[in-house]
Amino acid sequence: MDVPVTDLVRHEAAPPHGLACPIAHLQKPCDALDWADPDFARILAEELRRPPAFQRKQWEWVMIYRALEAAGALRPDARGIVFGAGREPLIFALAGKVGHLLVTDLYDEASPWATARTADPKGFLLEVAHLPVDPARLDVARMDMTAIDYDGPPLDFAYSACSFEHIGRREEDFVSHLAQVKRILKPGGLYVLTTEMSWGATAPVPHCFFFGIDDLLGIVARSGLAAAPVFDARLRQVPLNAPAADLADLGVNEAGLGRTFVTPWRGGRVFSSAMLVLRNAPPERPVRVLGYHAAEAWVQGQRAAQEAALWRDWQVLRLRAPRAAPAEAHEEFASEAAADAAPAAQQTGWVSLPPGRFTLRITAPAGVPEGPAEVLVRSNRLAPPFGQRTVARLSLEGPHGALGFEARAGLAHSVLLRGAGARAAPWALFLRRDPAG
Repeated sequence: MDVPVTDLVRHEAAPPHGLACPIAHLQKPCDALDWADPDFARILAEELRRPPAFQRKQWEWVMIYRALEAAGALRPDARGIVFGAGREPLIFALAGKVGHLLVTDLYDEASPWATARTADPKGFLLEVAHLPVDPARLDVARMDMTAIDYDGPPLDFAYSACSFEHIGRREEDFVSHLAQVKRILKPGGLYVLTTEMSWGATAPVPHCFFFGIDDLLGIVARSGLAAAPVFDARLRQVPLNAPAADLADLGVNEAGLGRTFVTPWRGGRVFSSAMLVLRNAPPERPVRVLGYHAAEAWVQGQRAAQEAALWRDWQVLRLRAPRAAPAEAHEEFASEAAADAAPAAQQTGWVSLPPGRFTLRITAPAGVPEGPAEVLVRSNRLAPPFGQRTVARLSLEGPHGALGFEARAGLAHSVLLRGAGARAAPWALFLRRDPAG
């Protein structure tokens, strides 16, 4: 970066929000109490026509609508473009408010994304419209966010909802996308995007970045777009905003950590959605970031307390067929390592463990085919360089076994089964941190 980050971002302490405080700044992370904001509730009920659900995706749709509305972009003569749209309901709420909307994604019969897998993008989209849509005001096209193929008149606005983080392997890829958006916007035109914000340092996972706020705002500054002058990182310290364990990784005995995913805690990372409000205008520097350090300290403190409490008791780990990307359905966090590359028959999710000694208890299902099953515990780094490593293994000859291993900070862990009988169900896995002393 040519400009020191301290010239682009200025962190400021700020008084905490009250519990019933309306949204003060639209450029911010997701907060569960945003659902209580009157304008948020109005847009959700009257424009999106959806019941409230404490899910980040719903927050993103409402906040994008609100930002476009507040900027005066929702008018009959306005023209806009959507990136990575899939079949999201926000499309239909906006299509009736503007003159023309171009909806884009990697639409293709062979698309890896189920929400873009089609040979007829417009028909595919319109068949799920939950609001009246004039097809003449809506076009749908295949377009790659990294190579924006648009040569029409300059646009009034653009938006993307949690697609931005998937388009790159390095910061320059994101800068390039933003610069391309700047090219197709009118002077003063608006780009509203939501993306994954890490409550901590950036995790540059290829095609699923988790952005630290300073790095994210630095990327914007390098693109030539101007972020809104304030990023309000203050987070209300209520249970709904605390990190939520992914129940796909744990069985039923998960110490009551199942919550809505406002602040997910997956594969050792704590993150949330954040919205940026960008304009095709000279950047204002520095962007004032309000209350970030206090919010991060609270979030990470909540995570650490939950993590310690969780692993004091035996927890059930849920096995499933292995995925190419175990920690997130769409990331390359844990691709197979060169060593121990024989495919697993079943695998748990990637879980965050506090440092210390752990014991894994294994019970094989009755009637397992002849031959041993191999049980492996693997670790993967949460920051570059990524890479798996086997930290413990057991060749299970009988119905029961136990395996000890040392968990270390900065890693996520997963249990893999392979070999004869490994595909049989139900295997039972129980994990606990060994009591001190």
